[in-house]
Amino acid sequence: MKLSPEKRRFVELLVAGATKADAYRTAFNRNDLSKASAARAGQRLSQREEIVAAMSRVNTEATRVQVVEDVPAVLTRQELLKRILDEADAAEAPKDRIRALDVYGKYAGYATPAVAVQTNVQVDEGAETSTVSFAALMDSIGESAH
Repeated sequence: MKLSPEKRRFVELLVAGATKADAYRTAFNRNDLSKASAARAGQRLSQREEIVAAMSRVNTEATRVQVVEDVPAVLTRQELLKRILDEADAAEAPKDRIRALDVYGKYAGYATPAVAVQTNVQVDEGAETSTVSFAALMDSIGESAH
């Protein structure tokens, strides 16, 4: 639900640390209200579904920004791997833990095993034995089939 400019300003003021009464008075330009009346109005407004949802979104975004700001610009590979493991340990949901461990595996090099095949093949050049890569052997077989 889209918030009115006043409600948006109310949320901004609350996030900035204003009391509900001060946020209500400022956002709705109601300096004529007593402190008690403004407090009641601010309390009622802060419990509305759209305000609770907006506060939740703002807090989630603030947390995301804070996490990004806590990461130094340059991490060594070991520091990065340690941070990923720390995230896996701190994850509340199993899917988040699995995702962090999957990322760890990729950065640690476990996810992409290097496969090298080397085969010794007798080549028809006398009795001499030559080492040929598997890929070259397959290429030569493919060429002779045409």
